[in-house]
Amino acid sequence: MKKILIPSAYMRSDLDDLDKVSYFYTRYVSQYGGIPIVAPSIIDLVSDYVSMCDAVLLIGGVNDIDPSLYDAKLNGSKGCNINQDQFELAILKEAIFQNKPVLGICRGMQLINVYFGGDIIQHLDSSDLHLQYEKQEEFVHDIDIAKSKIFADANVKVNSVHHQACQHVPGELNITAYSKDGVVEMFEHKTLPILGVQWHPECISDSDFSKKIMDWFLNA
Repeated sequence: MKKILIPSAYMRSDLDDLDKVSYFYTRYVSQYGGIPIVAPSIIDLVSDYVSMCDAVLLIGGVNDIDPSLYDAKLNGSKGCNINQDQFELAILKEAIFQNKPVLGICRGMQLINVYFGGDIIQHLDSSDLHLQYEKQEEFVHDIDIAKSKIFADANVKVNSVHHQACQHVPGELNITAYSKDGVVEMFEHKTLPILGVQWHPECISDSDFSKKIMDWFLNA
């Protein structure tokens, strides 16, 4: 069984600072035969974390990526925590160095984009369509998949829980899905086993396409 590294996300509770991972991600990995390994945000252990696992899952979260990482000023981003960003970027860099597959979901996709030199729309004009947290386990809009190396061309229904999106996508990444309003919904690295999706397949894990994503991830 493949061990999947899931870097934890930062969350402030009433009493403490937490390293946390939603159970949706751990259940998604285990549902299809992987072993989820949650990594506390200790940057000195990044190399060890990646070495002990077969692939890396970069998750979503409420902390937007610090705009300074893509040379922008604050203009709609919320809850930024540059320490978390740097930890996850270090995980991604190490995964690439060790040639481990990477799946980025929502914020994780945006982090991949920033790593390769892209930037972020800090608040979507169509956020009412895309930020539907109360319907995170429902299908709320379609995406069109085309020219993917991994998946067949298709129209797929997805959920949507985000107010930001990738803006400029660098040349190393092929955009392979858009929503109807032009938001980048999926990309794939041209040569490395790296996939980013803007929606949350872990919350609709029984869907056919969520299964296809995890099948690719566990066998990349």
